[in-house]
Amino acid sequence: TLADILIHSGYHDITLIDLSPSALEIVKKRLGATADLPVYYVGNICTFSSEKLFDVWHDRAVFHFLQKEEEQQTYLKTLHKSLSSEGHAIIGTFGVNGPDSCSTLPVCRYNEEQMKNLVQDLFNIIEVVDETHITPGGSEQHYSFFILKPIQSL
Repeated sequence: TLADILIHSGYHDITLIDLSPSALEIVKKRLGATADLPVYYVGNICTFSSEKLFDVWHDRAVFHFLQKEEEQQTYLKTLHKSLSSEGHAIIGTFGVNGPDSCSTLPVCRYNEEQMKNLVQDLFNIIEVVDETHITPGGSEQHYSFFILKPIQSL
């Protein structure tokens, strides 16, 4: 419900990206009268391209599904070229004590050192927030959120 909260807080320049057109339709229905405010993009985030630069990029749980280093680096390069020079990214992944799969798909789990090794040429890690999420079924999932700032000279 991040888009709902942002719109309710007065933000209007919002872009939502998802592989699933059905997922974006659910958001549109939920947003009701404000559904025309976000820009919707259906597609693979690794191939996303926009003339627009973003000040904030929030990924709650996509990065940890990327299994190959090539996919991870493509994602990170896409992210880097999509952020404004003062932009920040918030990347949520399963923490090292989190599950090794989600919705029957394998995931990668990260701690600060592992993420730093992946992003070191493109981003500085500004902060790491570890969180225990309680699922609707009552089980615990350990997450790590990484706040990244782009390194300008590549």
